[in-house]
Amino acid sequence: MNIKLSIGLVALALLANSCNSTKLVTSWAEPDVTVDKRNLNKLLIIALIKDDGTRRQAEDRLVKFSAPHGIASYRYLGDNVDAINDPGVNDRMIRDGIDGIVIMRLVDRAKEQVWIPGTPMPSMMMSPWGFHGMGMGMWNNPGFMTMDVTYVIQTNVYSTSPSRLLWTGTTTTVNPNRMIDAVNEVTDVVYRQMVKDGLIKKEQKWRKSRRG
Repeated sequence: MNIKLSIGLVALALLANSCNSTKLVTSWAEPDVTVDKRNLNKLLIIALIKDDGTRRQAEDRLVKFSAPHGIASYRYLGDNVDAINDPGVNDRMIRDGIDGIVIMRLVDRAKEQVWIPGTPMPSMMMSPWGFHGMGMGMWNNPGFMTMDVTYVIQTNVYSTSPSRLLWTGTTTTVNPNRMIDAVNEVTDVVYRQMVKDGLIKKEQKWRKSRRG
């Protein structure tokens, strides 16, 4: 079954070697559904992030990834992203040639204290004269506490005609420098999983993102 929706799409992508802190937790794909980029007209990108500036930045980034098919929700729906739930909006999207919707939302932001253990080091390293002693002692670098911040992000992909969920995935990203960095990493992990789950044709190539 082919649906006019390509997730060549949002395939939220980042350079592969920068995804070390993002892991896929769960994913699900509608059986027997395959997306073909060649049949795509337009894809609405929604980033459900509380801060408006970060939301716009994230949507612009994802639109750039899905060029030339993506359109940011703030440009289509305005500042009120909840308008996506208004009666008649799906019919409006169909009339405007929007085949699918990608919604990325922050589900949770959790903090956890982590103990970093100390590391024993030869005492000679603590003094320029230590190397003279044959039976050198050991000096212990004390451990310390640090704080890990984990972002839990859910990405859903819908078709507009028929209106239904095609794919969903949940990821965790640990200690991103910025929320937009988490979006970047999730992009690559989600795209790879959609290919693995059979939603996106393997021959479709996705543009890799650039940091910025």
